[in-house]
Amino acid sequence: MFVEPRNSPRSQPALMIGDKPAEIVEEFTYLGSFLSNDGSILKYLMYRIAKASAVVWRLSALWRKPAISRRTKMCIYNGTVGSMILYGAKTWPATQSVISTVNIAQTKRFRRIEGIRWHDFVSNENLLVLIAQTPFSVQLTQRTLRWYGHFLRMHPDTPARTIFDFDPVLHGGKRPSGRPPTRCKDTTGAFLVMANIQDYVHILARDGSKWKQHVASLSMPEAFWQEH
Repeated sequence: MFVEPRNSPRSQPALMIGDKPAEIVEEFTYLGSFLSNDGSILKYLMYRIAKASAVVWRLSALWRKPAISRRTKMCIYNGTVGSMILYGAKTWPATQSVISTVNIAQTKRFRRIEGIRWHDFVSNENLLVLIAQTPFSVQLTQRTLRWYGHFLRMHPDTPARTIFDFDPVLHGGKRPSGRPPTRCKDTTGAFLVMANIQDYVHILARDGSKWKQHVASLSMPEAFWQEH
């Protein structure tokens, strides 16, 4: 089984695995990850959010216990629910829709945990301050850049760097008409611009501890995502 690239002609010869033809599909799940022919992760993201919601529901009795401190509840949330939603986020093509989806998923579950209803008129910003939590959009940025620091310290001939830096246009490939889909490489570039380190990223990445400290200090201004 393999994912058929978007806009690929159906008349091409079948891909053979051994002596059997591979089934051509537009999407499938492999090792817990959802793969699609257009590179979109929204369906996969909604699947992970649904699993996280089930966990929040199963722990309803825990959230309602006043004897358990808010700090302990947030530690449990981050270790079970948050990690489930953001699993593999460091390589996501983080479009505006992806950012909005993860932020909404986060605040909806926090409101359930805190027992805050719509008529309480508590903004998302005040909610995150109240429970001392970092927005998922910021966590996604930090995870991506932490991974990118490790990536830059790899040897240039490693398979990961070869694939990441590969440019099909330089090898005779052509982009289809229309706006190309957002790639992980595009997302990383936008995050570097936000962090204002795009000009000296290779120098900063040489020192892992300094890179980690710089990434940990980042925030995600809403104006940045409206512009990008």
